[in-house]
Amino acid sequence: MKPILTYEVTSDELKVMGCGVIVEQWDKRKFGKGKRAWESENFTLAEKAAANKIYALAYDWELRRGYPQTFQFKSLKAYLFLQRLCNFFGML
Repeated sequence: MKPILTYEVTSDELKVMGCGVIVEQWDKRKFGKGKRAWESENFTLAEKAAANKIYALAYDWELRRGYPQTFQFKSLKAYLFLQRLCNFFGML
């Protein structure tokens, strides 16, 4: 049986990571410089689909319910992908 490993972060860590930047800059990926960057950033189709889900989650945290006290990522890979998205949208 494979052990289940999770990575847990607090609401402060999520805020510092920059999840709000994803919400603020999300529409810029459709036009001009943002679109060129989104297309050339080497995101796979699966990652782009995952980014849509992350956007919905970040939107909910940022503008509706607020950040949860703690959040568990299913893997370290998911956490690192969220960091990559925050960095990408922070650079637009």
